Amino acid sequence: MCRGRPIRAYPEGAGPKRARGGASAKLLFLIFVLLMLGVVYYFRGPILRSVGHWWIVSDAPNKAQVIAVCGGDNAQGERVRKAVELYRAGWAEWLLFSGATLRPYLPEADLMKREAAKQGVRADRVVALSSVEVGTVEEMRQMKATLEQRGWKQVLLVTSNYDARRLRLVAAKVLGGAGISFRVVAVED
Repeated sequence: MCRGRPIRAYPEGAGPKRARGGASAKLLFLIFVLLMLGVVYYFRGPILRSVGHWWIVSDAPNKAQVIAVCGGDNAQGERVRKAVELYRAGWAEWLLFSGATLRPYLPEADLMKREAAKQGVRADRVVALSSVEVGTVEEMRQMKATLEQRGWKQVLLVTSNYDARRLRLVAAKVLGGAGISFRVVAVED
């Protein structure tokens, strides 16, 4: 005994457990995390651009029976403008607009139809679907019913570039099983 304390004998390799990492290890870890955050911040432009290029998809248009636009167009009507541009170029003979009812007297699809008429599209070549449902899946299901009813099997879906990948996934789920082929054409936004 040393000064009144008993001496403990531990088996080989065992001993009192020591706390791992003291203040210096925690400080080094904190410096490493801050350094990594600084590197990510410095290269945020290229990182965000690469994520954006992955997220934004757009197919080249091909001949279809109808050009469809889901609701959610911006105030400038860029989706409608792109759909009319594709229509004039002869990619399809019909336009199909879908959208929620913004007010009881103001369906979004009717607004898109008016915009297309202002750009010279005949009213008898446009189908407008108004819905109280708000959401891409619901709109796509409503579109699917109309496409099947009219016998349309090829459709060009026009949407904003930031929404294109999501619309492609929803369309694949809803339209894929019905034998309706589609391509997503993105509008620059």
